[in-house]
Formats: sequence, C-alpha cells, structure tokens
Amino acid sequence: MLDGHIRSTIERIMRQDCVLLIQDTTNLDFAHHLSTKGLGHLDNLAQYGMELHTTLAVSTAGVPLGLVDHQMWARPPETFGRSNQRQRRPRRSANAG
Repeated sequence: MLDGHIRSTIERIMRQDCVLLIQDTTNLDFAHHLSTKGLGHLDNLAQYGMELHTTLAVSTAGVPLGLVDHQMWARPPETFGRSNQRQRRPRRSANAG
C-alpha cells in the first residue's frame, strides 16, 4: 500500500546531503471496539490493539521527506508481561567467564 510513497521518499532522500531517520513506536488502542479480531494486549490487560513502528525521513532543515518503513503487529496474548520477566532475570557480567 505504501510502496509508491516509499519509492518517492527514497528519491527525495537521494537529493539530500544528510537525512535524519526518526523512529517511533505507538499503540493503536482499540479497547472500545470489542468485536475487532486479531488484536493483542498493549501496556496492560485492559488495552487491546496493535503496535505501530514507523521510520520518518527528515532533512537537516526539518523538512519531512516521508516514511521509509513501517511495521504493525499485535502482541500474542501468551507473550504479555514477558519483558517484565526478562528484566527480573539475573544478568551475567561480560567479564564473568
């Protein structure tokens, strides 16, 4: 769907000496759309929706050149809270043999 836009963005990028690629991940919360299928938990069990990660190209003058990438996914229910478990695991020092 965005293939043409991304091609045009790359053409604009090629005309620049330097480009900033700004990334952001945001939650699309559909908790009030109970009949929507294929959603996952967001930051807590009451929020359902999808994650959207975009990469925006911007000139050094601050002019937006367009999107160069986007990814959207729904977190599988069985993975909710897994990042908290990762943070609690003891970490091994890089110097520990």
